[in-house]
Amino acid sequence: MENTSNKNILIIDDSAFVLSIIEKAILKDIENITIHKAQSFAQAKEIVNDIFFHAAIVDVVLPDAKDGDAIDLSISLGIPTIVLTGTTDSHLHSDLVSKNIFELILKNNSNNIAYVVFALKRILKNYMTHVMIVDDSKSMRSLVSRQLKKLHLNVFEAEDPLEAMTILEDKNNQITLIITDYDMPNMNGLEFTLRLRQHYRKNVLSIIALSGVDEQGLSAKFLKHGANDFLYKPFEQEELFVRVNSNLELLDMFDYYEEYGSKDFLSGLYNRKYFLEQSERMLEEAKRHSYEVALAFFEIDNLREIHKESSFCGSDMIQKNFAEMLQKSFPSPMLIARFSDEKFSVLAIDMKGNIFEDALETLRVKAAKSLTQIQDILVSFTVSVGSYQGAVLTIEELIQIAESNLESAQSNGRNKIVSFQSNTPSDEAFEGLFI
Repeated sequence: MENTSNKNILIIDDSAFVLSIIEKAILKDIENITIHKAQSFAQAKEIVNDIFFHAAIVDVVLPDAKDGDAIDLSISLGIPTIVLTGTTDSHLHSDLVSKNIFELILKNNSNNIAYVVFALKRILKNYMTHVMIVDDSKSMRSLVSRQLKKLHLNVFEAEDPLEAMTILEDKNNQITLIITDYDMPNMNGLEFTLRLRQHYRKNVLSIIALSGVDEQGLSAKFLKHGANDFLYKPFEQEELFVRVNSNLELLDMFDYYEEYGSKDFLSGLYNRKYFLEQSERMLEEAKRHSYEVALAFFEIDNLREIHKESSFCGSDMIQKNFAEMLQKSFPSPMLIARFSDEKFSVLAIDMKGNIFEDALETLRVKAAKSLTQIQDILVSFTVSVGSYQGAVLTIEELIQIAESNLESAQSNGRNKIVSFQSNTPSDEAFEGLFI
């Protein structure tokens, strides 16, 4: 039975050194991994009997299996297989690729270990990746579906674009790649691609177009309509695998750079830009459902003094420490950010009763009791908090109220929470703030 909480990886190589460096590289970069190692074909056969493996990294030549028997074993069990080889023989490479391996990687360069980890990440991500085939031919859908399932992708099928749009509307499906035919009833692939691009950008949904129609300029038309890639039928399985993996890797790159651009380098929290962008979405949702909103601003009271006494190192450690406290105190879907060099912020919607205020007080007390070791001394810090909870306002109005309350907390002795609660956006108590 498949273990969904932990991923089992099999490495087969007769070199203890190679096993060790691959294991270290994987464990350093990938979490929730259990690695099983074998230095012979006989050992490998024993190991695979009782364990479900999510991926395998296999050497071509072993002392007791010189003809790739270990690769055949792995593939026969349906394990996505990365093959390692020390030879550059082109005939051997062609034979290996024909066995439906996931990736072929040479051993001739130590840098290729990083590529092994990269390929392994792609395999593991495929278990959580959803793709859809749109084709009016049931036999073609079945063929492509069988091929994609060899990559352990989760595959949906639709016989026309209208059915495909219905499947896409269900957000639980989380489809990131569509493979669509060109010649279909009701709506052809070009029209479907154009319709998709009106709702989904290329960094969210990748589209590979297929066609058995030999029409001049068709591939260019698809690309102009928003497709990411194009394949003529019939195609080799290897070519489909390459195109699918390339498009999924590109989506991963988009995710990486979006994540990188939205995070604060010091604290690991979201940055001001991302906070402001996402707050608009959260406030719209609060309006639709008549939820209350809550916003708090935090500032470490004695950060400047800590900086003077222990330089950047000390103040940075304090901010990292407080960022961890924030994340534990306000779990997702609350939005947490390092709003500026000295301020942190939390935005939440649909808060009931005093839950938000209680969490603020618990955090304030926890911060005051905490000690951070900086060099040879233990340093304490406190935080001041300004907050608002009530009816939905604009983000600019919410920020103004919270910052004003934060200034009050600081000017009245620090280590305090100054809050404002309102049930209607027209309360006279805060109208003066916007003059």
